Amino acid sequence: PEVKEELIEEATEAFSQVLDSLLIDRFEDPNSQGTARRLAKMYFNEIMAGRYEPRPDATAFPNKGDSRYSGMLVVRSELKSMCSHHHQPVTGVAYIGIIPGEKVIGLSKYTRIAKWCAQRGTLQEELCNDIAREIKRATNSENVAVHIGAEHGCCVNRGIRAHSSMTQTTV
Repeated sequence: PEVKEELIEEATEAFSQVLDSLLIDRFEDPNSQGTARRLAKMYFNEIMAGRYEPRPDATAFPNKGDSRYSGMLVVRSELKSMCSHHHQPVTGVAYIGIIPGEKVIGLSKYTRIAKWCAQRGTLQEELCNDIAREIKRATNSENVAVHIGAEHGCCVNRGIRAHSSMTQTTV
C-alpha cells in the first residue's frame, strides 16, 4: 500500500503536467481542482487495478464421484477494460466456457478472474488469452473457451467514430 500511494503521488504530478500542457486551469477552475489526483487514483484503484492487486483467490473443489459434472459450463461476465493504445474504454461481455476436469471453482470466481485480467490496460485479443490462461490455471482444465464481444472507445470516441461497432475475439 505504501508503494502504491507513492505511485499515485508520482502519477498526480505527471497528470498535473498534462493538464497544464492542455491549458486547463486546475487552480481557478473549480471543476479541474484536484483532477490530477482523481485521475491518478482512478488509474491505480479502478481502471488498471489488476496490475497492482493480487490474483483473485479461486478456491477449487473436487469434481468427482456421483456429483461429477462433465458437461460444459458457460459463465457470462460483463467487462470494462482500457485499450493500451489510446487509453479509451473497452466495454463488453466475456463468455467463459469450461468442461471441468478434476476440480471446479465457484461461479463468481470466473467473473472475478475475468475482471482482474481486464483491469490492466490491454488489447482485446490479449485479454481473451489472459482470461483463458488464468481459468486454466485455476481449474487445471485444458477445456476452456473464451469469447469476448466489446465496444471500443478507440472506434467510438475518436478516429472513425463508429457507434455501435463491436469487436469479437475467441480463444
